[in-house]
Amino acid sequence: MDVQPDKMELRIVEAAGQLFVEKGFEETSMSDIATRAGINRTALHYYFRTKDKMFQAVFGGIVEEFLPRLQFIFMEDIPLFEKFGKVLDEYFDIFRDNPSLPRFILSEIQRDVNHLLAVGRKLHIDQYLRAVEQILLREMDEGRIKRVPMQVILVTFF
Repeated sequence: MDVQPDKMELRIVEAAGQLFVEKGFEETSMSDIATRAGINRTALHYYFRTKDKMFQAVFGGIVEEFLPRLQFIFMEDIPLFEKFGKVLDEYFDIFRDNPSLPRFILSEIQRDVNHLLAVGRKLHIDQYLRAVEQILLREMDEGRIKRVPMQVILVTFF
C-alpha cells in the first residue's frame, strides 16, 4: 500500500474522528484508530505519538474550518442580527457536512470540558473568541442586545 504521507495523515485523522464520535475519546484506543485507518500501530505512531495529539488534529480541523469564518462574519459592517443569521448558515453548512459533529462536541464537553478547553488553548481558539466577545460586548454597551454573561452566549452557540 503506497499512500502519500499527507494523504495517510488525513486518513488517520478521519479514522480517529469517526471513532471519537462513535466511541468517545476515552473508549477509543490507538489500536482502534490504526485498524480503522488500515495501518499498523508503528505507522500510526510515526504520524501521531499520542492520542491527545490526534484529538488536537481532529478538533483542530473543525476549528480551523469554522472559527476564521465566524470571525470574518463578526467583522463585517452589517447589523448584528444579520451576523447571527450568517453564523447560523455557517453552522448548518458544517453540520450538514459533518452530522455527527454536535454529538462529538457535546460528548467531549460532558466527558472532560477542561481537556477540551486545554486543546482549544493549544489551537489558539481564544484569539477568535476574544474578537467575537469584544464585538458582542460593544453591542451590549450600546444597548442593541441585552447584557448577559459571555458564557451563556458561547454555550448557546455550541
